[in-house]
Amino acid sequence: MQSFTLLALGLPLAVTGQQLPFILVKNNPSQGLQVVKSNFVTENDTIRFIGNSQEVFVYRIKANFQVALPPMQVNLPSGQPELAVDSLFVTTINTDFRLTTGLYFAQSDTTTAIGTGFLVADRAFPKLRRIDDVLAALIYISTNDEMAEINSSRDKKVALDNYWLRLGGNEENARRMIRIFYQRVEHANRYFTTYKEGWKTDMGMIYIIFGEPSALNRTTNGEEWEYRIPGKNTIRFTFQPKVNQFTGTHHELVRHARYRDVWYEYVERWRHGLVAN
Repeated sequence: MQSFTLLALGLPLAVTGQQLPFILVKNNPSQGLQVVKSNFVTENDTIRFIGNSQEVFVYRIKANFQVALPPMQVNLPSGQPELAVDSLFVTTINTDFRLTTGLYFAQSDTTTAIGTGFLVADRAFPKLRRIDDVLAALIYISTNDEMAEINSSRDKKVALDNYWLRLGGNEENARRMIRIFYQRVEHANRYFTTYKEGWKTDMGMIYIIFGEPSALNRTTNGEEWEYRIPGKNTIRFTFQPKVNQFTGTHHELVRHARYRDVWYEYVERWRHGLVAN
């Protein structure tokens, strides 16, 4: 389990399950105030805090969270991600504002351990707009050499098109593969974003590679996704909630070496243009 701490920087851990004296809402001119039920807003959103508190202290956090590791990798890197407070913004209740992209942590009383986090994403989010973000999401189905080749190309867009053409075998299938892949990325961002973009999470990784599960079972201990593969045993992925100071909705995959074969099988489907809708 990864642990995130800003205690050394003067920012206390959030206590999940505690009732916050404020909530984050979007102020949409045509729809009015809307409670932010996901863990993200975009840089174009006008937002505010409403509640009983007078002031809210909003920390912008420097962080470079890595993408999810393959499901069969049981020996995860030790240590904690590098976190640092980039800046502090103080706002009053019922005051509209906007924020630049990044991870934020908000609390009304800096002497307590109560707070919440949220991500401010690019204006196109949950879609990917910037070419570097579009390329980064290929990490689950690409080799290191392929990623390096595309990223070092003079024209990344042309290199990306050629990459998908090689995988798809022809233009029609390449377009189909692109549509499926980035629809799954968008879905992952919309539903699985926590303190990092949804496509980078364990749930996002599994959804992008395997698609929608055949069955989903939710319990107090997490979620289990079932994939019924014709002619083979049912594959089950178990996700357990992992507490951190930014959100109480983050889940991590219970990894196991038995996933190796099915993982490589499905990655190869992507790499040979064989993924079904």
